[in-house]
Amino acid sequence: MKKIFCILAFTSLFVGCSDDKDTTTEDTSLKSKVVTEERAGGMIPRDRIIYNTLSDAESIPLTKLEELYKEDVRTAEADYTTNLKNMWLTLINHRVYNEGTEEQKLFWINEQIALDNNLPHFTGFYNLLASSKLLSNAEKDKILKDFIEKNEKAISAVQWTTPKKKKAKEMELTYATSVYQKLISTQK
Repeated sequence: MKKIFCILAFTSLFVGCSDDKDTTTEDTSLKSKVVTEERAGGMIPRDRIIYNTLSDAESIPLTKLEELYKEDVRTAEADYTTNLKNMWLTLINHRVYNEGTEEQKLFWINEQIALDNNLPHFTGFYNLLASSKLLSNAEKDKILKDFIEKNEKAISAVQWTTPKKKKAKEMELTYATSVYQKLISTQK
């Protein structure tokens, strides 16, 4: 009788533990789905490198910022990559324009071209593009055309809180483009 009781106890313990493992796996996948759904709006998780860099970005050398950027973006998930890159561009654009080499400028121009949208950085992008000596005028014109088209589509795709805000962003793009074109025409 004691043997049967022990066998029954071990069997129920074994079955009970194996059920917990299945439940834990389901709970974990459910939790990860919830986290992903919560972040669906492109929210950048607080554990990203960018947050540790914000406070002392001006004291970090530009090459080190680039390394941190590449590391942060390489490990990012697709649902917030564009927002993460745009956040980094807030720190880096003016530094590249003022301190960057021609190769660095070209790298950051290409990074911004590859974005889904570049809504926060029209002027910064145009400054880099205008200052680049590695690109011909024909290449700059093609990049400009693609940049405008991509961002016009992005502006149209955003659900703006008011039509006035949408119009303001369209005007910002138009104004920045106009200033860029005038700047380029004086350089020729």
